[in-house]
Amino acid sequence: MKISNISRVYDVYQGTKATATEKVGKHEDKKDSFKLSSTAQDFQTTLKALSQIPDIREDKVNAVKSKIQSNNYNVSADQIASKIVSNAFDKKI
Repeated sequence: MKISNISRVYDVYQGTKATATEKVGKHEDKKDSFKLSSTAQDFQTTLKALSQIPDIREDKVNAVKSKIQSNNYNVSADQIASKIVSNAFDKKI
């Protein structure tokens, strides 16, 4: 490949010299800031409240444990069948 007229290309680049910019004003006094929307604030409040609730409700677990240990925990076959059927239809294949 032959490149001709290199002097023209060089002249074009020489003609575009960077110029100094002026300082418009002092930006040192300004601070960065942001503001959350009301929806984001509500979401943050909800997450904070949920994080304080334990994952396992010990009172319910202990009540079921005591019923099982005293042989008073009875679940009907209809309840078991209903849960199995409802879970089977909830899952999408």
